[in-house]
Order: sequence, then structure tokens, then C-alpha cells
Amino acid sequence: MRKILPVIFVILSLCTVSCDRFGDRVVNWKFYRPVKDPAVKTRTYVYSHKRGDDGRRLHLDVYHSPASTWDGPRPILISVHGGGWNSVADRTVQSQMWMRFFAREGYVCVSVDYREGLERICRGKDGLTDHSVTSCLDYALGMALEDVFDATAFVVEKIAPKYGADPSKIVIMGGSAGAINSLTAENLICNGDQLAAGHLPEGFNYAGIISNAGAIYKDGTDSVSWEKKPCPILFFHGDSDIFVPYESMGSAGFKEVMDSLRLITDKVKDVYVDESHPSMFWGPAAIIPSLEKVGASYRLFTFPEADHTISMLPCYTDLGRMKTFIEENVLGGIPVQEIVNPANDDGEPRNQKWLLSHIDFLKDFRKLDSVF
Repeated sequence: MRKILPVIFVILSLCTVSCDRFGDRVVNWKFYRPVKDPAVKTRTYVYSHKRGDDGRRLHLDVYHSPASTWDGPRPILISVHGGGWNSVADRTVQSQMWMRFFAREGYVCVSVDYREGLERICRGKDGLTDHSVTSCLDYALGMALEDVFDATAFVVEKIAPKYGADPSKIVIMGGSAGAINSLTAENLICNGDQLAAGHLPEGFNYAGIISNAGAIYKDGTDSVSWEKKPCPILFFHGDSDIFVPYESMGSAGFKEVMDSLRLITDKVKDVYVDESHPSMFWGPAAIIPSLEKVGASYRLFTFPEADHTISMLPCYTDLGRMKTFIEENVLGGIPVQEIVNPANDDGEPRNQKWLLSHIDFLKDFRKLDSVF
């Protein structure tokens, strides 16, 4: 069974379908525990007494290497899992391999839970009287971001001093919904939003962001803006992603995504598009002009013809690019504004068809990590 788990994990992670079945067997990966690893130590903390979708308090896992020879306070990497704000996966399913990779490199790595608002809507526990796409997204994003900010504050106040880490060098990363949470969090911080101000230490900002198939969520606006310059951002995105846009998406487009993935609409029949409040997801191609306007650093890896597989694949195939970005452009302060189109060495687009026909690539990563 353990030999097929990594395959199932990656397929479930890459497919954002929010159902709870794999074939004919019910799958529930919630609170899959970190695996013992002699090179990397893990410890779980309660960071909030708010209750998650299973009724438990909210937790985070810390990964660190006691043998690290990092000179000085260590940088921190916070991972925010994806899953469409629905109960598909948890903080450990989508993060163990790369958390351990960066922990071995000397980072203090943290993987966090957050409450999943679309799951609560499906269960009728939201209390909303209006199920417009905008209302559903405002509810889900507001809840997730509040928890991400609380987790960040806990890391700054409790985890950084305990593990000899630098709270001014926190890089936040995620894929799909986790990347949307991360990018939107930075946008709220830079625009002085009260949600951020009310939950983060005064003057806090992230040092960097890694977004795998992410976007900024902004309701009722016609562009992305920044009141102050954001931190450096590393984007990975497929230009054929139909779930999280490479450019932008309105509420009608996201309603189509919800319908196709059965995110809510198979259980909540009154979800509708409110044209007077055009919820918008702004992908990297739409974000970059705003970054250039304020002189912010970014690097975008655009994968030609790639789909939402990029929400997870870079965390297995592009760890070197992530490490270089963090150490040169975030920690090193070297400015960058670059769009790169990585060549596919086999000439095939990185999509789910490719993944299923190249699933043996996981074997290489099993050699790197005891998780598998």
C-alpha cells in the first residue's frame, strides 16, 4: 500500500476536484501524520483554538534539521495547502517532500491548516443567506486568510525564537487555493487591509512568495494595485490552466469551474452569478504589469500548454529554481523582473496526460525523502 500512496497523493493534489472518492473507495487524507525521518525533526503545534472542518483546533507542523550548519538565524518557509477551500487534503499530504528538502537545506519549514469555507458551505454550516459566487468566495477567502495571518503571527512570535529563525525572512508558498491565499495575503498587507492589520504584528510583511498556479482574488475591481511595493514573487503557471487563470477570470468563469469540479454546486443548488459584483481572479500575466509599475521583483515560469498540474508539479521538479530564487532574489536582495518559458525536454506539455504517462518520475524523489 505504501508504494502506491505517493502516486495517489500527487494525483489527488494535482486534481482539484473536491469529491471524496478515489475510484469506488472513499478517501480521506485529513491529518495524515508526518513520517519519522532521522534527518529532519517534526513537531506539531496548535496555533489557533478556532475549529477546523473536522472540529479540531487548527495546527501547524514544523520541519527542521538539528544538524543544519546555516550561519545565523534561519529563513522560514510557510506552506499553505491547496484543495479549492474544500476538504480534499491537509497540511501534510501536499507538503512533506519539499518541506523536508528545504529543512535539510537549513530552513525552518512550517505547514499550516486553515478553515475551508467552501466545505462549510457544502455542509450548510456557513450561515450565508446569499449564495452568489461573490458571497461564497468572500466567505471562503476571508476565513482562510484570517487563519493564514494567525498562523503567520504564531510563527513570528513563537516558532522563530524557539528554532533560531529570522521572522523578517518568511517566505510563504502554496499551490492552487494555497497560492491564491498567499498572493492575496500579500496584496492585503501592501494595501493596508484591516484583516491583515488586525491579525499580524505591526509592520510585518513576507520576505517572498512562491505561487504554483496561483492568482490574486479581488472583488469588484478592474485591475490589481499596490499601495506599497510587495515582496519578491516567484510564479509557476501553465498558460492553459482553466481552473486558476493565467490572465484573469470573472465570477461567471469561476461558476463554470465550480460546476465542472462540483466544488459547491452539486450540493448547494442556489449558487448564482451576481453580475453587479464581478469577483475576479488575477493570474500572473495580469499581476505583472502592477508589479512593474511599483518596481517589485518577480520571476514567472510560464509552462506552454500546461494545465493545473503546475499547482503541484514544481514542488517535485523545480526545487532548485525555488531555492535559487529564495537565496538570490529574496535573501540576497538581487532585483529581478523576468518571464521564462521552460523548455520541455521531451517536447510534451506538462499536463495531467503527461503526468499519468510519466508517473515513474516519482521514483527519483523517493530516493530523496523517507516519506515515500
